[in-house]
Amino acid sequence: MRLTSPLAALLLGLVVGLCAVLVAAEEVLWPVALERADGVSVPFTLARAASPHSREQGLMGRRELAAKQGMIFDFGADDFIVMWMKDTFVPLDMLFISAAGALVDIQYNTTVGSESLLPGKLPARYVIEINAGEARQFGLVPGARLRLPANFPTGP
Repeated sequence: MRLTSPLAALLLGLVVGLCAVLVAAEEVLWPVALERADGVSVPFTLARAASPHSREQGLMGRRELAAKQGMIFDFGADDFIVMWMKDTFVPLDMLFISAAGALVDIQYNTTVGSESLLPGKLPARYVIEINAGEARQFGLVPGARLRLPANFPTGP
């Protein structure tokens, strides 16, 4: 059976619209803060990599990232985490954070598009990716504490 042009266009529009809704539904932005040792709280707005696909995709393909925005990856429990920058076009700082909420390591100013492995030095549960330079700009160093909103979903 052959679809007529208006019907085909309508069906295509519905499929594209549904895909856009599903992608948008996965990328909810969460207000989080990193509290420095001096008590200053640095707010960020982060997308949560909630599914295996979104954790694998991360920020790949994005050409820009607004200031104080990024992505948080939740791996469920402390472990030695290894990241990379394949197909990522924005230089990033990667913050490795333990299940207890302590910032334990930072990979600064990662190389765009690199397939080099970027391991955390200590076990971590979370990795937060933010614009390169923001960790230093806001005085974030190991020992800072992650503050998640009370309704933040836990687990991968």
